[in-house]
Amino acid sequence: MQPAEVEQLIKELSYREFMERLVEGLEFRKDFPGDHINWWDEDKIIDLLKQVGFSEVYPSRRGQSMFPPLTDLDLFDSTQPNNSLFVEAVR
Repeated sequence: MQPAEVEQLIKELSYREFMERLVEGLEFRKDFPGDHINWWDEDKIIDLLKQVGFSEVYPSRRGQSMFPPLTDLDLFDSTQPNNSLFVEAVR
């Protein structure tokens, strides 16, 4: 995709539509197993969790879980907290 095409799509599409278009047609390559071919944000995860039947779904933050063990920052998510997305769901 050329830069001008990307700029046009940004103007025409919603954020979610744009992101889906970016990953459209991408395929997993065994020689690059760490490459990402999908995208996630808080809204997309929350929508998906609700669709599959979770009754309570809400955004969370590092160390702010409603489940006490997940608030212990020495034990939970100490690897890359700045690259993490926190959503909690209860079935």
